Amino acid sequence: MKKFALLLSSVAVASSAFAASPEVNAKLVSASKASVEPVKMTSRVCRNGAVRSQKLVDAKAPILYKAPNKVEGMSVSYEEPEGLFALGLSEELRGFNGFSYRKGPSFTPLTWYNTSTGATEFEWEVIKDFQTGETEIFNTKDLTHSETFCITDAPLLYGMNANGAAVFQFGAETLSDDEVAEPNVSYFFGGSCMPGDVDFGMSTYLYGQNGGGFTSFPCMSYNKVDTEYFNTSTGLNDIYTDEENGYGMKDPSFVGFANVFKQPAAPYYITKMWSWLYAKATKATVVEMTLYKIDEDGYITDEVLASGEASMLPSSEAADVVLTFELYSLDEDGLQTDEPIVIDCPFIAVMNLNKDDFEEVASVIGGGASAPVSEQIDYPRHALIVISEDGEDQFIPSPYRYYNNDQTMLFTCTDYMWMVDAIFPWSYVIDGIDKVTVPAEGGVASFNISSYYGIQYFDYLLPEDCDWIDMSTATVTVNEELGCQVINLPVAALPEGVTGRYATITAEAPACTYEITVLQGDADAVSVVVTEKNAVYYDLQGRRVANPEKGIYIKKAGNKAEKVLF
Repeated sequence: MKKFALLLSSVAVASSAFAASPEVNAKLVSASKASVEPVKMTSRVCRNGAVRSQKLVDAKAPILYKAPNKVEGMSVSYEEPEGLFALGLSEELRGFNGFSYRKGPSFTPLTWYNTSTGATEFEWEVIKDFQTGETEIFNTKDLTHSETFCITDAPLLYGMNANGAAVFQFGAETLSDDEVAEPNVSYFFGGSCMPGDVDFGMSTYLYGQNGGGFTSFPCMSYNKVDTEYFNTSTGLNDIYTDEENGYGMKDPSFVGFANVFKQPAAPYYITKMWSWLYAKATKATVVEMTLYKIDEDGYITDEVLASGEASMLPSSEAADVVLTFELYSLDEDGLQTDEPIVIDCPFIAVMNLNKDDFEEVASVIGGGASAPVSEQIDYPRHALIVISEDGEDQFIPSPYRYYNNDQTMLFTCTDYMWMVDAIFPWSYVIDGIDKVTVPAEGGVASFNISSYYGIQYFDYLLPEDCDWIDMSTATVTVNEELGCQVINLPVAALPEGVTGRYATITAEAPACTYEITVLQGDADAVSVVVTEKNAVYYDLQGRRVANPEKGIYIKKAGNKAEKVLF
C-alpha cells in the first residue's frame, strides 16, 4: 500500500455543543472505620514487566441496575451498554454535582440488554432530537441503537403484563405507569471530552450512582505517621501483613496504585491522564504512570500502550493534588515515539512512586457502590494498590468492604478518580455512497464525508499498482446543503485495451478510518465486494438485518462502523 497525506487548507468542522455549569468538588470526604474483609491477591507482575500470570479482572463484566418492583409480579430493569465512560473532573477538580453523564462512540450500534422479569410486552422510548425532546419508540426486548454526535438522555423501558405497566430509566427513583421519569442520566457521543469552557476528563467511576461523593480510604493509603490504622514499620494497613490468615505477604513495601479501564465500546485516543491524590511529599519527586494492555481473556500483558511522568513539589501538610501525566507511546524497543495513543482494548494504569519521598499519600476513589448481600456487585472493586514483594510488584484489589447495621447491604469502593482526555472520533460517507464510477475518459470521483477530523488530515492508503488516481492534486471542498466535506479525486483515462478497474482507498486518522472505492469503465467487469464476510448490518432504527436489501444501513465490521448504501 502507498500512503498519501493531503496538504490542503484547513476546513472547519461543526460540532454540537452543550452548556453546563460546573461546580467544585475538591473537598475530600472522610471515611469512618468499618469492618474490613480481606481479598486475596489476584494478579502478579514483575517490576520489569516479565511475569503476569494471574487473571486480574473480567474487563467485560456488564453493569446491572434494577428498578423497584412497581407492579405485582414484574420487575423492570436493563443493563447499560458496556465500554462507556463517565464524565469525570477537570484538572482543577471542577465537575458536575449530581449528574451521571456517560460518553460513548458516535455511529456505533450499542445494546441496552433487557433484564426484566414478569413482563410480556416491552416498549423503549429513546430521545430522537435532544433539542426538541422528540422521541422514538421501539417494541423490542433489547434495544440496539446508534447515536450521533450529540447528547441524549438514557432510554426509558416500559414493561407490561396483565397486572399493569412499569417503567425504568437508569438511576430513576419513583417510576410507575402514571409517573414521568425525570432525566438524570445523559449519554454524550463522540468528539471531545466535553464542549464548553472546561476540559472535563473521562473517568471509570460512575459518579452519581448510590449517592456519589468521593472518599480516600485509610486502608488504601501509605502513611509513615498515623498509628491508628497503619503499621508504622511498613506504612501500610495491617491487613496486608496478616500472614497468619493467608492473605498477607512477607516484608511488603508500598509501590503505588493501579486502576483498570474496561474494554471500550469503540477505539478512542488519549494524550494525557490526570489523577487525584491526597498527599504530603517531603521533597520534590517524580511519579511515573504506565499503561499495560489487558488481553481478551482478562490477563495483563507485557505490552505497554503508553507512559508518562508528573512532577510533584514538597508540601507542609497533606492536601489535594492533581498529577497530570502527558502520555507518549513507545516503539518495540521501548523508545518514545510521536505515534498517537489509540486505545482499543482494556488496560491497567500503574502509578509508581517513591515512598521515601512521601510522608502520606492516598489515591482518591469514588464514594462506593452498594447492593443487597444476596447479589453480586459487578462494577466495583477495580481500584487496586501495588505492593512489592521480593523485588516483584503485585496488584492487590482493595479489601475495603463493609456492611450496614442489619448486614443486608454490602458497600464497596469503586475505581480511583483518574481521568483521561478520551476522544471518540467518527467518520462516515454521509449519503451512504462509498463507491463512485468515473467514465472511461477519466474525471473526478467525489465523496461526501462527515468526520470529527478535517478529512485533509487523514492518511490515504492506495494499492501499490494504483497510479491512476492522482492524490497529489486531490481537493477538499464543502457541501453546504449536506453540511459536510467533499473529497475530490482526479482519475486518469483508462489505458487502451482496459475495460474497467477499481481501487479501494483507506483513510486513517487516530482511532478513526473510512474506505471509499473508485470504479472506472465497465462496472460489470470489475470485481467489487459489496458485503464483507464478518460485517454486521443494522437499519437506521438500530435493528440488526441479516440480509440487507436496497436502502441505507449501518455497517459494523470489527471496531469500525459506517453508513452504507445497497
